[in-house]
Amino acid sequence: MKKAIDIFRKIEWFLLVVPMAFLILAVVVEVCQRAIGFKGFAWLEEFSRYVFVFCTFLGASLAVETDGHAKMTAVLVAVPKKVAAVMEIVGNLFCAGVCAAVTYYGFIQITKQMASGATATALPIPMYVPYLIIPLAMFVSAIRYLCLVAKTAGELTHKREEQAAEEGRT
Repeated sequence: MKKAIDIFRKIEWFLLVVPMAFLILAVVVEVCQRAIGFKGFAWLEEFSRYVFVFCTFLGASLAVETDGHAKMTAVLVAVPKKVAAVMEIVGNLFCAGVCAAVTYYGFIQITKQMASGATATALPIPMYVPYLIIPLAMFVSAIRYLCLVAKTAGELTHKREEQAAEEGRT
């Protein structure tokens, strides 16, 4: 299982870094072309927007796992550790619920785009393709938040068991 997660993580990093590197290179070429008087690529602005959306949502999903999202921790630091753990569980459950809702409504939107047959303006692709990352990344984020809930609950339970065993010895 751990090996599969590591492979998934590497694929995610690859899917995050390569498109962003290509985007940066393409935008630099575009700027240089315009600076010397050539007309730029007509499709690049739209492509850039789609890559940016892709990288944003994939990066947001990855940030859940690495604890990279900004948090308000002043209250968590001020309360006892058990209370802080419970508050973390509640917060992560809330975030998982929000991600699940975005996943649900995102797939509804994707289905509507598929049914409408709309295509991108400058690129020959259906509109649902570039935005498919939103519900997919939010689904993965919801799973990651639930994993954080399980981890925190497990740590909380493990600490209780240790305390009970310690009290039994004394």
